[in-house]
Amino acid sequence: MLRKFYLLFFIPQIALGQITITQNDFPQQGTHWDIYNDNPPTGIVTVSPGSSAPQNWNYSNTFTVDDTSALGFVDPVPLAGSSYFPNSNLGYSLFFFGTISIFFRTDSTGLYIEGQYATFPASTHLTTYTNKLFIPAPVTYGTNVLNTNRTTEIVMYDSTASSPSTMHVIYETTYYKCNAWGTMSTPLASNVPVLRIRSGTVFKSDSLFIDSTGTGTAYVFNSVTNSGPEDNIDHTFICNGQTILASVLLDSTTNTVVSTSYYNSVISGIKSETNVHPSFQLYPNPVSGSTIFISTDDPVTNANYEILNSLSNTVMNGTFNGSFHILETNLTPGIYFVKITSASETTTRKLIVR
Repeated sequence: MLRKFYLLFFIPQIALGQITITQNDFPQQGTHWDIYNDNPPTGIVTVSPGSSAPQNWNYSNTFTVDDTSALGFVDPVPLAGSSYFPNSNLGYSLFFFGTISIFFRTDSTGLYIEGQYATFPASTHLTTYTNKLFIPAPVTYGTNVLNTNRTTEIVMYDSTASSPSTMHVIYETTYYKCNAWGTMSTPLASNVPVLRIRSGTVFKSDSLFIDSTGTGTAYVFNSVTNSGPEDNIDHTFICNGQTILASVLLDSTTNTVVSTSYYNSVISGIKSETNVHPSFQLYPNPVSGSTIFISTDDPVTNANYEILNSLSNTVMNGTFNGSFHILETNLTPGIYFVKITSASETTTRKLIVR
């Protein structure tokens, strides 16, 4: 699955019995997801089998955090590349050595990924999806959906690069099976009624075309690769109001957990990209050395950063410009908070030093 921060905790609903997930539970413009990732995992190491009886997944103390990320869903129209995705009604953007815009569509049958548009110093990447399902709807225990979709991925290089342009055309069939239900606890939520969706790729055909002229108008077929069922199986725990509460990726061949994530969802009220304070990322996080990289979705001017310890004492501060900053620190192991302040808004992220 595709992988920023308000210090608000998700307040779970307390209910008994099975739930149903509908379009009303999907993220909307103004929804903000904080995502806490453990990869490779050191906490959750098993996945329980499916069952019609209710289960209780108490992961409140078994998740560990290797890094954090965040998604702020906004109106897709102002985003770069939106003209390629006229049916999108939801999107977000991020900066990671380039500007990346992701586009979604929600309707009564599910949450779909429409595609992405990315620009880097020497290349432009355009990926369009046809009927690419992310989460089906409505969903309750026993729901089974088989989704066939098409992906077209084009990479165009500018005159500074010597690589030819490439195009992948991919046909894929994926299943979604709601095979368990019950309650889940994470470090941020307790006893939340959830459904668990097991999903994986059944068949994939990837055709490669190459344009040696680099113009994007003279693609020639190069090769095709067909593959059967993939080994990695997603287990996504979904709930009312937040959509995703947690996810566990399992290698079905070795029956070992590959990665885990848990989510915190809030309604920030920020619905337009033009009003979004450039969200920032810290790399690595947790950090075991002295170097921290700060990257922002958009360039900033005279932004202030402040690092506070667990007692809220400032241990380091300064300013930076642009969209990428290298920070040399001398922090002792512990939990810190990095606060970035611009002319319009302040955003705080937790930093773990080992």
